[in-house]
Amino acid sequence: MESYTECLPCSRNDKSAAADKWCVDCEDSLCKICVTAHRGNKASMRHHIIDLQAATMLIGDTLASQRQCPSHQDFTMDFFCTHHDVLCCRHCMSVSHRSCDKVVPLEIACKGAKNSTLYRDITDEMKQIRSTRNRIIQNDKETKQRICYEEKNIVNKISEAKESLIKKLNQKETFSLSELRDARNNIENTVDNQVADSEASVAEIDKYSKQLDILTTNGTDQHVFLRLRELQSIVSKQRECLEKLVSKLSEPHLIFQQPTDVFSECKGLGSISIQQERSSMQYSPRKHIQAQIVSTAGQFPKSFKFDSRINIDNGQVSGLTTDNSGNLIMTIHNRLLLYSENGRYIKECKLSGEAWDVSFHPKSGNVVVALQSGGLQLVHNFSTEPAIKFKNCIVGIAYGKDNICAGDSKGILHFFSFDVRHVKKVPIGGKGALYYIHCRNDKIYISESTSNVIHCLHNDGSHFFKISPLKLSMPDGISSDRQGNVYVVGRESDNIHRLSADGKKNDIILGSDDGIKDPYTICFSKDYGKLFVSNENGTSIFVYDCQY
Repeated sequence: MESYTECLPCSRNDKSAAADKWCVDCEDSLCKICVTAHRGNKASMRHHIIDLQAATMLIGDTLASQRQCPSHQDFTMDFFCTHHDVLCCRHCMSVSHRSCDKVVPLEIACKGAKNSTLYRDITDEMKQIRSTRNRIIQNDKETKQRICYEEKNIVNKISEAKESLIKKLNQKETFSLSELRDARNNIENTVDNQVADSEASVAEIDKYSKQLDILTTNGTDQHVFLRLRELQSIVSKQRECLEKLVSKLSEPHLIFQQPTDVFSECKGLGSISIQQERSSMQYSPRKHIQAQIVSTAGQFPKSFKFDSRINIDNGQVSGLTTDNSGNLIMTIHNRLLLYSENGRYIKECKLSGEAWDVSFHPKSGNVVVALQSGGLQLVHNFSTEPAIKFKNCIVGIAYGKDNICAGDSKGILHFFSFDVRHVKKVPIGGKGALYYIHCRNDKIYISESTSNVIHCLHNDGSHFFKISPLKLSMPDGISSDRQGNVYVVGRESDNIHRLSADGKKNDIILGSDDGIKDPYTICFSKDYGKLFVSNENGTSIFVYDCQY
């Protein structure tokens, strides 16, 4: 409307005057002088002149746009075709309505428009639309108010339901905690009785030891001999009691089994139970210990006897090693898990990506994991450190004497410092992935699965030997025994080979007849008394006793 506040006739004559009227017929804004002239002109004396403010509803996109032909911008629609019921301009008439005999000028067609049936229909329909829209508006406003009211009611009901659930949960928690305290007290009473019995035995042994020391210092050989004869029966009884106690010793564990539905009819939030596991505590008389040390020191296992099987849920154990306590550390997908030697789950942590191999450093207690997504990750006390990214996929991993050895998917051996800084790389054989690495006595043993080759390198990365044993297909996991013999898993050959440290001797120590099927990796227990095999595509761990 701002463009029409100036008198258009004056503007066309290069004059400037404020307009306050509007000619509906001319579609011009007029000043007072032009209004007088407009009414005095015979051609425009019957034109409809209205206030400029009232004309706001008619200017711009209304009358002006209605008269302009949408198909021919230079023409106005001055005619109406009653046959097609459309407005048209002169150009439209010559093109689209040449044969129409019912085309009349707009001035004739519009006569009586204010009293026409169309006028009444349109105005009635607009009133109906306005009325219906207003009712919708009112109804929507009422709906908003009602929804707010209903929301408040539901919020109150939710709060009430929450309080009810909290009350039930508190009752279940109280019951479970009471059950837990009873179980703990039961274990503590048993342990206290064992402690009291052992303390009494220790006190008695200490008393006799002091007496024997005094007698040895101040008495004669005869006095010592007679005292030893007395102590012989006393020590024998102590030994018998101790052997009986050790045979019955167990390690109790508090087990909590959470129900699938905490709001079930059970009284607590789950079931509390005491699980007894056989204790690893052993007692061997002094002479027996000495004989055992003499008989096994420096020797390697002559055979292996199946002992037990550890089932791994949702598992594919690709990496396996032991820590300083003899526990098993294993990698399964993106998790690092800790199991006891007898197969009891202890704890786990989530890694930064899909893992493959794992290695434990006995001095620092650190664990290093190879990430197939490309990188390494250090773990201490099952607390992960940020992953160290690397461009190639890392699969094999092992702590060496002075560094970390890592094998990638391109057949390259990488050396890292203990703080995981890259030191150097050494190409190994072909371009197959180096899935497993084992370091022992300044040597690095590597399995190149795709080539069926076992590599042995010096600690500086130079080659020592390379062999392809017969009946060994797709070599994978590597470990070594007390004497330094190297054990290699045959993934596709379903067997385990033992190589001498120099690679000149080779024999098969376990095969399919021993239960070996689709093995992944192996490791020995800390005392070399057991051999652990990740078997059956890593879904289980077979435990073998080492027979010396």
